[in-house]
Order: sequence, then structure tokens, then C-alpha cells
Amino acid sequence: SENIWGLERFVKTAHENDMQVYAMILSDPEGVTVENAASVAETVDAVVDYNEKSLAGFDGISIALNPCNEDTEKACEDNLMLLQEIRESTGNSLPLAVDVPSSYDQSAIGEVSDYVELFVILTYDAESNSPDSTAEIVDSVAAKMGEIRAAGGDALISVAVADDFMTDESVQDLLEGLQEYYAQDSAFMGTEI
Repeated sequence: SENIWGLERFVKTAHENDMQVYAMILSDPEGVTVENAASVAETVDAVVDYNEKSLAGFDGISIALNPCNEDTEKACEDNLMLLQEIRESTGNSLPLAVDVPSSYDQSAIGEVSDYVELFVILTYDAESNSPDSTAEIVDSVAAKMGEIRAAGGDALISVAVADDFMTDESVQDLLEGLQEYYAQDSAFMGTEI
């Protein structure tokens, strides 16, 4: 929250070049606690205040969801609570994007879909394990894309590309393969690297 005003020129330049900028708020990978929930709330409040006063406000807020599956039911509940609090703090004035970890339980997507405009599905995990073909990525995100589609949501598919992962041509082929596969999918908004 301390450096928001240092980004105004960047946001203004991005807008002049037809780009949107979301304020990324990092949450603690160990889960929501009273301390880090207060920090997230403080940052959301700072973004709202900035947007009310700035020449170039953020277009939305982006936050990473904590891994959520049947073994971590509390994390699922914490994610939902956090998104509800962000919505209340912003008065629903800012779109909300969430990073969905590769281990996230697809059934939990429906629970948070009322609070989210854009899902960013991560195809890689914290150890940088990542599928490297169109078929592997499509298979790994199929259930999540189905849940997002059913909820009427939008999604980006995020792929990891390390220096030794592929050639530029291979990366381009991968992205084109995903674009072609999802060309008729109402939920697919594109890819993120």
C-alpha cells in the first residue's frame, strides 16, 4: 500500500496504450491470518482511495487464492471470506481477478464465482512443475474451465515458460494451440505467461 502513488504514471501510460492494469495484492501463501487479512484490507482501502483521487485509477484488483481442496476446507472458507471483504471494501466498484493455483479444487470455483470477474488458472505449481504441451494443459485445466464456463465467468490460462523450457517457436506453438482449442469457448479470454 505504500507505493501505490508511485505507479500513477505507469497506469496512465498503460491506459494510453489501451491496456488495463489491475492492482495485484499478494496474500500469504501459508493462509489467511488476522495479521495478513488486515494487511490485504489496508491495501484494498489504499487502492480505493487512490482510484478516487488519481488521474489514472486501477481497472481492478488481482489476488491469489490460497490452495483449496477437500483436505484444506479452512483455506476454501478463508478465500471466500477474503473475497467478500474485498467486495465490501470496494463497494463492488472494481472488478476482481483471482489466481487459481493448479491444486485448487474445481468445485470451489463455483463458490467464489459470484465475487470474481476473471479467473487466472495457473497451470504450474510452487515447485515450477508445469505441463509443456497444449494437450497436457487442456487436460489439466478442463474441469476448472468447465466450472468457470458454467458460472458464466471469464478465464485466462497462465503458463510458465522458463529459459530452458522451450524455444520461442515452441512457446508460440503452445499459445496458438491453446487459442485454437478454446476459440469457441465463451469463458476463454486468452493466455498469460
